[in-house]
Amino acid sequence: MVDSKYREMPTVKKFVKQVNADSTLTKDDKEEKIKELQGKIEKMEEDRRILDELKKKNEAYKVQLENQKDNLKDFGWCAASKSTAMITKNYAEGVRPEQPCVRDFAVSLVKDEAGSFFETKRGLPGEKGMRQLCAMHLHLSSNWKYISDPTTISLDYNSPADRTIALGLAGDCDDFAVLVASCVEAIGGISRIVVGECSRGGHAWAEVLIGNEAEFKKVAEYIKAFHKNPNMPMSYIKDEQNRYWLSLDWHMGEYSCGERNLQVWYHSEKKNK
Repeated sequence: MVDSKYREMPTVKKFVKQVNADSTLTKDDKEEKIKELQGKIEKMEEDRRILDELKKKNEAYKVQLENQKDNLKDFGWCAASKSTAMITKNYAEGVRPEQPCVRDFAVSLVKDEAGSFFETKRGLPGEKGMRQLCAMHLHLSSNWKYISDPTTISLDYNSPADRTIALGLAGDCDDFAVLVASCVEAIGGISRIVVGECSRGGHAWAEVLIGNEAEFKKVAEYIKAFHKNPNMPMSYIKDEQNRYWLSLDWHMGEYSCGERNLQVWYHSEKKNK
C-alpha cells in the first residue's frame, strides 16, 4: 500500500510498525491509516512536481532572483528562532508579521519596489503593492524546499513564520501558507489561509484581499504585466461580502488543489478580535 520508493525510509517503517503493533486498531483501521500515509506521500510528490515546474518557469527572472539573494545572503534572518522548542498549535499562532525579523525579511524582498502598499483603501494593494506582492511571491516560491511533516504525528506540524525563515524556506504547504500570509501582512496587506481537498488529499494556501471586481481586474493586469504573460490564469474566491481574494498558492493566481470542502482556517481581519 506504500510507494516502494518510501518503504525503507526509517520514519515510514517506524510508522507502519507502530500501526501494525497497535492492538486497539482493527484490520480496517490499520489499512485506513496506511492509506492516509500513502495519500500524504502522493500529495507531497505532486507539490514537489509543481514546485519544480515553477522553478523552471521562473528562469526568466533569474537576474532578479540573484539580486535578491545578494541582498539577503549577509543576514542571518531570524537566527534566534532556530533554538526555540515551540510548535504552534494553529495558523494564527504561526502567522507573525509583527516579529521584527519577519518584517525585516519581508521588507528586504520588496524594497526594490519601494512605495505605499495601498493607494486609496488601506490594506488593498495599489500598483506598488501588487509589484511588491509579485516580487515577494516570486522569491518565496522559487526558493522553497518542500519537506513533508513527520509521519509519526497524526496532525499537521505547523512551523511559525520566523522559524521557517531561519531554516532557509523549507516545509510543506501549511508552512508555505503561513510564511506567505506573514509576509503579506508585514508589508501592509490583508491575508487569510484556506484549506481544501482534492483527489490527492488536503492542501492549504494563502490568499490576499484585493477588493471589488473592478479592483481585481486592475490587479490582474498588473500581475500579468509583471510576469510578462498576458494569458496568465487569475483564479480567485469571493467572500460573503463579494470581495475578491487572490490565490498565493505555489503558482500566483492559481489553485493547485482545493476542489471541495473549502474552509477559511485563518483570517488576519479576525486575528485580534
